[in-house]
Amino acid sequence: MKQMNIRIREYIPIDEESVYKINKETLEVSFKSLYNIFHRNNPDLFLVAEDLISNKIVGFILVTITKKFEPRDSGIIYAIAISPNYQNRGIGRKLIEKLSENLVRRNIFTLYLHVKESNYKAIQFYSNLGFKKLELVKKFYSWGESAFRMKLNIQKNN
Repeated sequence: MKQMNIRIREYIPIDEESVYKINKETLEVSFKSLYNIFHRNNPDLFLVAEDLISNKIVGFILVTITKKFEPRDSGIIYAIAISPNYQNRGIGRKLIEKLSENLVRRNIFTLYLHVKESNYKAIQFYSNLGFKKLELVKKFYSWGESAFRMKLNIQKNN
């Protein structure tokens, strides 16, 4: 595997079409209608992975703040996606690491997500990063599929 020159940075509106292309290629739900809202409300939590050699956007993570699962603020991942040609190269890990740094800066130390019960590859990826399964949420998705709710306790790097 060749060395990757990937930079994780905040999304900017000019990235919209590139992010949407990855969204369409890899996810069953389009989040395009949320891009500007998430960017406006929490620009440090909408991150892209950029290949510095090709200057292409190759991944993104879309996160907001919630009090839905605990009294304190926590992050919730709405979407994370990596372009198929760039998967399995550590880019998703880099996105979550940078996101975690940004959350800690806000004194937020928990991160949640939902993942399709049948998406074994993603469940393994999240487990490898330290996410723990909390519960199975029946019929979580609009098409009736269930999802695992997972949680990561973010460690401060001193």
